[in-house]
Amino acid sequence: MLRRIVLAGLLLASVLAASSCDPYMPAADDTVRTSVRFAADGTASLMVHLDREVRSERELLEVGSAWATVVTTDGSLSEIGINENGGGYPFATVAVTGAFTPGPAPEITIDTAAALEAAFLSGADRVDLYLSFPTDVQYAFDSAGHSNEDRRFEFTEGNPPLVGTILLSPEEHTVAPLLTALLLHLLPISAFALTVFAAIRRRPVLGYAAGTAALVLSLSIGSKLEVSSRADEFIVSGQSAQFGSFVWTFYLLTTLMVWCLMVPLWVVLSIRSENGPVVFKAPPGWPEVPDGWLPWPGWEPDEQWPAAPKRWRFLARVSTRDAHPSHSRADWVRARAWARRRSRQGRAGSAAKRTLLKRWG
Repeated sequence: MLRRIVLAGLLLASVLAASSCDPYMPAADDTVRTSVRFAADGTASLMVHLDREVRSERELLEVGSAWATVVTTDGSLSEIGINENGGGYPFATVAVTGAFTPGPAPEITIDTAAALEAAFLSGADRVDLYLSFPTDVQYAFDSAGHSNEDRRFEFTEGNPPLVGTILLSPEEHTVAPLLTALLLHLLPISAFALTVFAAIRRRPVLGYAAGTAALVLSLSIGSKLEVSSRADEFIVSGQSAQFGSFVWTFYLLTTLMVWCLMVPLWVVLSIRSENGPVVFKAPPGWPEVPDGWLPWPGWEPDEQWPAAPKRWRFLARVSTRDAHPSHSRADWVRARAWARRRSRQGRAGSAAKRTLLKRWG
């Protein structure tokens, strides 16, 4: 049973390790890499990565201040900080509230002139800019040559900056994608229900596989659900917003339930599968055992019977429906104790035989 509990812990640890984020990589040499993510509620978040040269906190904050001017408009507030990057190269961050006003046809004003000038004055040879939007966009820049599908822009000294307006094109209805996201979230819930079924029916392989699938699916669907449920803030009608809040709350509660109950459920599965019903399998050459017979601690086979094959499994798991009606849980526990003792005796005998062969061979 202990091995099964350890296995459950290892499975959970592997899922957590797979879902954790690695530190962000620094920008290339003499390059500034900036990403700007606009959210549906009118906020914007910027991450400004520099190259591998070590910078002080003051220098990083100055870089953040220069890039805060990209999306700063009248009435907006910017909070500049430093992300330590989990042991990697730290980078500047900018959180802007009021970058634009949500509505049926929002507009974003962008001006990269001051940020690009500061980057080139600091010694950068190139600036990479990534833009992310919650909807489709239409650019109205003062500088031509960019399509509405462009999200990555590269600048060298002498290139014209991006100065102008970005028009967002929110969808009129978001109930359909929200409903799709809700239906997708039924997958991890179904996997969790399958884990409960496996624990009840004492099927450890099915339970561990379904539980792992529930954890992985809940994480992967979460990012899609967050984007879908937040996009309804553009809609003037309040019904979509209310439905989006319901979907997001439902996801948080069910995901919390799955993650909090999975390890206890795996422990229950381990205990139940360890103490479940079994039947005795006589090795080749042994007399046929009576129906429903199980060994007990202290029972020894007749010396005239042939030895059991190596790694022979004396007990086979069966479902509760196929168990012998006269058996109780105590009978199964005693039979398992006998099988474990026989297994240890077999390993000890093999080890002793190998020692003699090594010594006298």
